[in-house]
Formats: sequence, C-alpha cells, structure tokens
Amino acid sequence: MNYHKLHTWNLEPAAAKVLQEQLSELVKIERPQQEFSLIAGADLAYIRYTNLAVAAVIVFSLPKLQIIAQATTCKACEFPYIPIAFL
Repeated sequence: MNYHKLHTWNLEPAAAKVLQEQLSELVKIERPQQEFSLIAGADLAYIRYTNLAVAAVIVFSLPKLQIIAQATTCKACEFPYIPIAFL
C-alpha cells in the first residue's frame, strides 16, 4: 500500500470537521473487480483522561483467515479528541 499524506492536523476543530466532510466525498464503496487474498481490520481507541490513543491493525489471508501481519501503537494525541463531533 502506498500512503500519501493528504493534509496536516494543524487545524482548529471546526476546520477539521469541514476537511473530514470533504474527504468523505472521496470514499468509494463498490464491489471488488477481482478476487483478493488478504483482508485487514483496524481499530483505534482513545484512553480518556490520558490524551493517549491506541491503534491496532491485523491482516489475514483468505480464505483460511491466517494472521499474516499485525501491528499496534500507543501515541499521545496531537489533535484533541472531540466525541461525536465528526458524525
């Protein structure tokens, strides 16, 4: 996977919400055009009162669901956590 940084998070919360709405228009939900052999799951949790976020990603093979790769990290948040603000 190639990662391309689209923006920095040196934004005020209101501007971040506008940016999120703009980026959401780029999301494509469509049926895959070909078979694939890997699938990934990801999650992020904010630890209240600590300003820490914990993230995890796991990659499985298909169809056997064998773990191919996994990664976790815990970092201080550089952007304020605002519950429900971005729904």
